[in-house]
Amino acid sequence: MTTMKQKLAAGGLAIILATSAVSSFAKEGDKGPRRDNVNLDYIFTELALTEEQQADVNAVLQAFRDQADEQRKAAREERRDAEDRPSREEMAEIRQAHREAMIEGLTDELNKVLSADQTEDFVTYFEAHSQKGPRNKEGGNRS
Repeated sequence: MTTMKQKLAAGGLAIILATSAVSSFAKEGDKGPRRDNVNLDYIFTELALTEEQQADVNAVLQAFRDQADEQRKAAREERRDAEDRPSREEMAEIRQAHREAMIEGLTDELNKVLSADQTEDFVTYFEAHSQKGPRNKEGGNRS
């Protein structure tokens, strides 16, 4: 039973974290296009990325977002069938493991289109500015 709990928790958290982190950098959200995509424009300028590199990075981020959407749907189905929920401590461990795996996967993909230094700087920026914690329906942090 513990294994099933861990699998369900891991799937759910993987989806939540991937979606929140990647969607914070996506060009469009639920409320339409983001204004000038300020976050990406800033880091693209700081890294002096070419237009081709910018397009490649956007494609990588979109692929991660699409993958997260699929994982979220699968986790939703698993949660419907779940009987037990993991403890807060187990959830924290699962979240941390997923976050590390997500960043590693993102780094691997970005290394295909950016230099090692550019990838390191982008991932550092990404980690510092990605969504953390619960959000309400309006997209703001819960108080």
